[in-house]
Amino acid sequence: MTSSFDFQILRILSFCLMVMFISCSSGDDDDDNNDVEPEPDVLELRVPRDFLTGVGSNLKLSAFQGTTDVSSKVTWATSNPAIATINEFGQITAVENGRFSVSAKIDDQTKSASLEVFPVAGDGTTSMDLAFISFLRKFQIPGGVYGVIRNEKLVALRAYGVSDQSAGTQMEPENLFRVASVSKPITGVATMKLIEEGKLNLNDKAFEILGDLIADVAVKDSQIFDITINQLLHHTAGWDRGQVSDPMFNQERILSGLGLNRPATATEVVQWLATQRLNFPPGSRYAYHNLTYLVLGRVIEAVTGQTYEEYVQQAVFEPAGALSPRTAKTKLEERFEDEVRYHYRNQSSPAIFDPTINALEPYGGMGAVEPMDSHGGWVLSIADLARFGVAVDGEPGVPDILSANSHAQMISDPGSGYGAGWFLNPGNHNHTGGMPGTAAVLWVDASRNFIIVGALNGTPIFGTQENSDFFSEYVSTFINIAISLNPRDDVDLFEKY
Repeated sequence: MTSSFDFQILRILSFCLMVMFISCSSGDDDDDNNDVEPEPDVLELRVPRDFLTGVGSNLKLSAFQGTTDVSSKVTWATSNPAIATINEFGQITAVENGRFSVSAKIDDQTKSASLEVFPVAGDGTTSMDLAFISFLRKFQIPGGVYGVIRNEKLVALRAYGVSDQSAGTQMEPENLFRVASVSKPITGVATMKLIEEGKLNLNDKAFEILGDLIADVAVKDSQIFDITINQLLHHTAGWDRGQVSDPMFNQERILSGLGLNRPATATEVVQWLATQRLNFPPGSRYAYHNLTYLVLGRVIEAVTGQTYEEYVQQAVFEPAGALSPRTAKTKLEERFEDEVRYHYRNQSSPAIFDPTINALEPYGGMGAVEPMDSHGGWVLSIADLARFGVAVDGEPGVPDILSANSHAQMISDPGSGYGAGWFLNPGNHNHTGGMPGTAAVLWVDASRNFIIVGALNGTPIFGTQENSDFFSEYVSTFINIAISLNPRDDVDLFEKY
């Protein structure tokens, strides 16, 4: 008699035999399936980047099916051969600036991609183009001009994008830009030149020199008469925009205080300033402020008997061979020939010249630019900014505007990291500038033997994270380009531009 235990064993063995049979049957099915032809591999289009670096540049695309390169087997085409052509091997050639698409077709499969021929003009390298264009596209900046100087020779000057987005006008190396606070080194050099000539002294009291200008003003804080030229140059005069907002970008406050219904002049801003209290005793600490350099501009006028613009053109720019610089105008219709249009994401505010209408921020919405002349008002070409940079680099060769002693004094660090118009780092002196619609840089780097100059005709909105990221990246992008550039020794583009 079979025990119940044995019966269970038999049931288990039977189950195992059945499972084994099913498994073997499944294996037979798999073998049968291996005889079936696999599905064709999906077509893949590989695009190294989605832009070409100007007319005449090339970009090689490739097409794959699985791991097989079928670039020579597909049929290539572009949507607009007037913008870009493509050969049978997938190499695109840029014909004109603009956007287009490219397609690859094999059998019944088609893949496509959108690309752009990005406007480029001037003299430079492809590696330089890739870095600059990637930066512009990342932050949606319409365009810019960038230059590199080595051994006091302009070895690269390249223009990117458009100078006027609405008109689609290509950026050219000769375009003019507002350079915002890069105006401060210009004013610093002009002031140091007057000191070198004995017409000013670092210890002179600025508001004693400006006595006639504020003669009819009820001075609010007598400490203003203690402010020296040295303190103005080094931002230790007593104004702190961390405590009170910068009135140069809140000009309604100035107009209200003066009872004006039109933009104030730079002279009137100084008169208004005399009716305000200082934020700290002059000379007691550092606080970067536009007002210090606005006052220096009026000191220059008082000492020379010329307008600020006239004196700087004559004493600073003409010796450097720079003929394009002039001070900015507020209104769009007053911009200079070859001056770019500034873009600020179409932001607008009540116009400083007519509060009943709105004006784009760069053209009256942020305030008038005429009174910013000596702290943020210069307009010039990037080649001329480069000429200025070479004329203040302290190197032998191209004559400097200042003597060696004056130059050394200008870039000596009083402990704040700011000299007479320059931010100071080990091995370099520099300044950046930014206001709605423009950003600029002048970086004189003796330790690495280069000077970089550049400006852009757009910025993200101030006060946003994007704007913070933008300003942290644009100088580092420019520096990295200069470090990696390997120019020919016989190139000097100052002769061309």
